Amino acid sequence: MAGIAMTTERLRILVDARYACDAYPGIGRVVTGMAHALAHHPDVAHLHIVTNPRRVNTHLQLPTAAATVTHHEVSGRPGGVCEGQQVRRLANTIPADWFYTPYLRLPWGRFGPRTMVTVHDAIPLQSASTPWHLRIGFRLALWFAAARASLLTTVSYDAAVQITPYIWPHRPPAVIRNGIDAQFFAPVPAFDPHAHGISGPYALCVSSNQAHKNLATLVAAWRILVTERAIEAPATLVIAGQFNPARERPWRAAPDLPIVEIAHPDDVLLRQLYHGATLVVQPSRAEGFGLPVYEALACGCAVLCSDLPVYGETVADAVVTTAVDNPQVLARAIAALWNNPVRRADMARHGPPVARRFDWSAAAAQAIALMHR
Repeated sequence: MAGIAMTTERLRILVDARYACDAYPGIGRVVTGMAHALAHHPDVAHLHIVTNPRRVNTHLQLPTAAATVTHHEVSGRPGGVCEGQQVRRLANTIPADWFYTPYLRLPWGRFGPRTMVTVHDAIPLQSASTPWHLRIGFRLALWFAAARASLLTTVSYDAAVQITPYIWPHRPPAVIRNGIDAQFFAPVPAFDPHAHGISGPYALCVSSNQAHKNLATLVAAWRILVTERAIEAPATLVIAGQFNPARERPWRAAPDLPIVEIAHPDDVLLRQLYHGATLVVQPSRAEGFGLPVYEALACGCAVLCSDLPVYGETVADAVVTTAVDNPQVLARAIAALWNNPVRRADMARHGPPVARRFDWSAAAAQAIALMHR
């Protein structure tokens, strides 16, 4: 097949960008950033991008078609067998040396190109809230991807530690850290928070409503802060992100609290929210990387986040970390940073330089070096 041959110098890469859609906000950001970096890398002879227009994408912008960038569409039902087989046939038809997918779902059947698969974490296998059938499905998908991948990567050393026990034969995936989109370092248009129901200063949490994001504890902590008047009033908690309607939204059970939900913000609004926040709170119990923390740093925010190993590994010098299992502990940590404007201002100055360590061009260069190897 056309995709079998390997070049020795410049590479032809097919990127599975079906995940650049609203249903995969984090992975979508990753594949979009990597695609742009690959499109401009001198070692990439041609970038092929596969998308499915049936997957809703309202704000993620992939590289436009050009002399060295070609878009290919598949039309199967998102997540279905037909869609996967269309991707496999495409990979085996176009002249590609590598097939890169930012997610562990590989279609069944033979692949001509070599494959690079990114596994972001093992959270579904470690979370008690994961249903048994999803746990089995994720584990099988991980085994299959690890067995099929020519190159298995992940996004942090902590994620590699999470993933390795579930791979057979055991081998740690290569670590390629995510980058931060350039837009998060840029100025933003004027922002009127009242237009979104926000009155007064606010704390911001950018998150989905998956169980490990720990939003119920954040809501409980906010109740403590409001009840005890531990921060200035009026103060609002803003929770923004892509929310699955089938999952619980714990703030809706607390209509008496000053909490504003902003569902599906586009990138301009997201950046405005970051820039206007008094502080950003990310109380997740598990992350492979945790992009919102790094985006907030790029925007010059004071960030309070979980004391997860990944943040100790990457941005320990730029954030305040705390235990997040107890609402009282989380409330005290929020109040301490909220009521310390000098500390927040210092963090705001130091955040962008730290965030600049995470660059998509560097991530693409590392991926290409591994492909060549």
